[in-house]
Amino acid sequence: MPMQRKKIRGAKKRKAGVNPEINKADPPDPSKIRQEDIIGVTIERRTSPKVLIDRIQRNILGDKPRVTKFPINFHPKPMRTEGAGPFTDRPAENIESGEHPPSPDHASDEA
Repeated sequence: MPMQRKKIRGAKKRKAGVNPEINKADPPDPSKIRQEDIIGVTIERRTSPKVLIDRIQRNILGDKPRVTKFPINFHPKPMRTEGAGPFTDRPAENIESGEHPPSPDHASDEA
């Protein structure tokens, strides 16, 4: 039996992004399915209706809309210098000597 749509009573006019809809379908009849094929209940829901080109409209809410255009570099080149390692707040010689940066969770003894 094909899927049926039911409109909700008392539903207000649809707003952008809000489409109240209830889909109803009969449950599958397990007697028509081979016993070894029964795993669980599955539905296929198609949510893309056909586009009606003659009903497409555009609504610009501003009197003078502003469009800002600037080029976006979607493939930036990585900026690396020779000998660059992981980013740190402390110089490399302090980390190599075994000195660790102070923890922000604990107050330092120096005041």
